[in-house]
Amino acid sequence: LQVPAGMQRCAGFLLQEAQLPPGLEGRNLEEVVEEVHRCCSEAGKLSKQQALRLALGMGYDPYAALGKWREVMAWRESNCMDSVRRNQLQAMRSKEPVCFANEAEVYSKLVRVSPCALLAANGCPVSVWHGSTLNASGAASLSAELAAEWSRAVFEYKDVWISQESERTGRLLGYVQVYDLQGLSFWHYSSREIVEKLKAVLNPGGFYLEAVSHMYVINAGTLFSMAWKIIRNLISPWTASKITV
Repeated sequence: LQVPAGMQRCAGFLLQEAQLPPGLEGRNLEEVVEEVHRCCSEAGKLSKQQALRLALGMGYDPYAALGKWREVMAWRESNCMDSVRRNQLQAMRSKEPVCFANEAEVYSKLVRVSPCALLAANGCPVSVWHGSTLNASGAASLSAELAAEWSRAVFEYKDVWISQESERTGRLLGYVQVYDLQGLSFWHYSSREIVEKLKAVLNPGGFYLEAVSHMYVINAGTLFSMAWKIIRNLISPWTASKITV
């Protein structure tokens, strides 16, 4: 099949050139993904799509990918993520509204989130985090494990979505995160309870490689905009390119 201009095919998926992190120069991506798949299969079963995401996320380094895959597998086993995935697959097939574990407590005590509330033009989910609902007093009474359990379910649901949609369309797709910071103040940013609980809900995202296609921070305000000028110099240009403030 002819590959459209500005794209390439690897492991059966079409990718835009813009999806490729720097560092591939002079190397064959298909061969890199095959090597990642071979190496990582020693630690645990994975699909070609997962191997492709690992290759992209770990700078085309098979041994770094293997280390990360071992970390992912250990995290998934310790949190019974196979069971979580089965639950999310069932929820996706159901005609009932999707509910995630402990969502009522998370939304009332920490922050209101709208997971997969919108669809991008390519059919992938868009989740919105409503910063104005951050609740420092409520966060103190929210168990970090309950918050993390909610988060694991949400991230797994989104992973199921983009994995299935990528297989269906033959394009490597990701999801979009929107952080609406309207109404946030220094008081929110400096709250220890909020910071600790947000770490609990954001941490699981690190176990899903190259799953986020883009992040948008809207209504950022002066304080965050000033901080972003510093932060973007502390992260890689590739990561910064995925964030729009």
